[in-house]
Amino acid sequence: MSQPTSAAPSRKKTTFSLLVLAALTGIIVLLFKDHWAEITAALSQLSAWQVLVVLAIGLSYPLLEGCVAWVIVRSRIPGFRLRQGIDTAWCGTFGNVVTLGAGAVPVQTWYLHRCGLPVGPGVGLMTLQYVFHKTTVLLYATVMLLLQHRWLAANTTGVMNYLPMAYAVVAAIIVVLVLVCGAELFTGNSLMICALKSKKITLAQMLKAWVVVWGGNFVGALFIVFLVYMAGIYKLNGEAVANSMVSVAAGKVTIDWVTIFFRGILCNIFVCLAVWIGTAGKTVVDKVVGILLPIAAFVACGFEHCVANMYFLPMGAVMHACGYGAEVAGADALNVAGIAFNLSAATLGNIVGGAVLIALGYWFIYAKKSEA
Repeated sequence: MSQPTSAAPSRKKTTFSLLVLAALTGIIVLLFKDHWAEITAALSQLSAWQVLVVLAIGLSYPLLEGCVAWVIVRSRIPGFRLRQGIDTAWCGTFGNVVTLGAGAVPVQTWYLHRCGLPVGPGVGLMTLQYVFHKTTVLLYATVMLLLQHRWLAANTTGVMNYLPMAYAVVAAIIVVLVLVCGAELFTGNSLMICALKSKKITLAQMLKAWVVVWGGNFVGALFIVFLVYMAGIYKLNGEAVANSMVSVAAGKVTIDWVTIFFRGILCNIFVCLAVWIGTAGKTVVDKVVGILLPIAAFVACGFEHCVANMYFLPMGAVMHACGYGAEVAGADALNVAGIAFNLSAATLGNIVGGAVLIALGYWFIYAKKSEA
């Protein structure tokens, strides 16, 4: 008696799947009904093996996405199988198709919930997978940009204007690595003023930590400059990368001190908010997702971050000393005095934005709340 009962839902599921497939096929036919001649003409130019290669590449994408989902979800469901990971990837593909690109995470979360994963962790893990995917795309895009910068600028309209937002992701990744791996960042350490006001540390201890971390960040930035120089990154795209390095650095030393100072204030407001959110997060997913928006905001707005400038300015100075960027306005200001000029304003602005406006502001709010 139990066999017909179990077979009925299976038949219903199969029928529903076939109806959905037929509906999607009909939608595709209607959308492309005026272009079938062009499509068939393009396909007729391909050989059989080329078609097979394209199909293989197309099928490999959900398989690889499934492997990523399998690895990520196993951290919460040890018994999660590879086949279920691949099913998760196909669910994401289905969600994207039926919603025109916006439904992957909800559909994947629904499937993982059926596999026993609560909705909250499911959304977090699928969002983390999405971040990994976009970061990979960003890395490929960076290589393309370095190799084809001139072609991209000459043959596209407005694309270069969106690059700051793309590289905001890189800045967010750096902050995530700092928080998750336990490194020290001077701008984030502005929040130590909370510990000072709570009498957990002394003024001397805080200032010592600031000086040591600032110096350590500077030495680390100079080491990165050395690595980039020795790796010959500046020679990419016909040495246009070197000229871009000089241009970026010159733009930071030719603005007035007060402007740099206030940009530094605004910068560390966002950075310290990101650190505050990241510290409040209980899992790696919480930290990653919480950090993204504040970091993206400060990078997109072009604010001044003293630790980032510890790399940009010496890198530009080294490139200018090697003879690059001679035609860039303000490139002659890329010297020790120019670097000190920018870092002094950016550092003080970062301290005011992080320590005074964010740390003291939150300390005042929570101190009053605890007293009440």
